[in-house]
Amino acid sequence: MNDLLSNYLDVIISSAAFSTIAFYILKKIITSRFERSLENHKGYINKEIEGIRHDQNKLYKEFELFTVKKHEHYPELYKKLELCTGEVMRLRGNIRTLNYSNAGKQDIQHFMEERLFTIKDREEILGLWDTDKPEGIRKLKERLERIKYNEAEEQFINANNYFILNQFYFSEDLAEITRELLEKVHELWLNYDPDYRYYNDADFMKELRNENSELIKVIGELKEQIQSKIRNELTR
Repeated sequence: MNDLLSNYLDVIISSAAFSTIAFYILKKIITSRFERSLENHKGYINKEIEGIRHDQNKLYKEFELFTVKKHEHYPELYKKLELCTGEVMRLRGNIRTLNYSNAGKQDIQHFMEERLFTIKDREEILGLWDTDKPEGIRKLKERLERIKYNEAEEQFINANNYFILNQFYFSEDLAEITRELLEKVHELWLNYDPDYRYYNDADFMKELRNENSELIKVIGELKEQIQSKIRNELTR
């Protein structure tokens, strides 16, 4: 009886010891797996954080570059708009010209070469200088007026192209005002075509002058808006 009881107790003790060992081993396995999972998760989180930091640095540098470019392009746009409107406005009004009547042929030839007159125009005007000087002067002024008209167009194209190529850097408000200004300046340039001087329609010319006066007024107002807008946006 005592032996049976002793054997029974040994089995119980052995089972308890086995259960303890098994529980310990299972606990170690679970702990090890959890720690590995935690490390993997920490590695994933660190990788995500590094990615976010990289994106943040990239966005900061892009914004910094954008700000620098903005401060470069705003003043340059204003300068080109001023040159453009100035060239077009100078096509009319009181313009000081040389006293061509006192100029010799060599002076006129040198002047025409500087202003890039065509060879044909130079030959025609110089040929008139000895035979019919008033007509030669008229031809000279006529051709010079056309050259200035074409130069004004070049300034407009330059300003318009600059705006189109760099409009990404301009605010929507500034871009909208600039488009309107360029549109009005181009309308005025078209109305200043030298050929209109030879129109004999008095009503048409009166209407054209009224339209030009309104365009000049609107252009002045738009330029003031652009100047104010640029100043405000660059000081933010």
